[in-house]
Amino acid sequence: MSHISLCKVEIKNASENILKEAVKLLAKHENLEVTSTYTDYYGNVYKSEIAIKGDKLPYGAAIEVQNGRIVIKGDFYRAKITQDELVQLVKQYYTAAATVAALRAMGYRSFKIQKAKEKIYVEAV
Repeated sequence: MSHISLCKVEIKNASENILKEAVKLLAKHENLEVTSTYTDYYGNVYKSEIAIKGDKLPYGAAIEVQNGRIVIKGDFYRAKITQDELVQLVKQYYTAAATVAALRAMGYRSFKIQKAKEKIYVEAV
């Protein structure tokens, strides 16, 4: 059955800038498109500052910071990725983006982010 689901990600005091970087990384590695809208099964369009969609997530999902917490909203009907899988990916990519931000603050300038099986690796040079 189609409906908009709301998922909360277990990250507190989330930064919108880090989340934007995380979503860009997630989209790149998971072959998704970064957009500003998502839809439901019935064709209703919802606006968001940042959303993703693609073959794995045909109706898309918004990924936002609300009251310092990351919230995912979307219609997962016929999605090839579950809500739990998307929550896990957001946590992993947010952690990677936060690591890159911290390394930049320490003076590192070159980074390589890779996904291998279920893990994401950040390499700093």
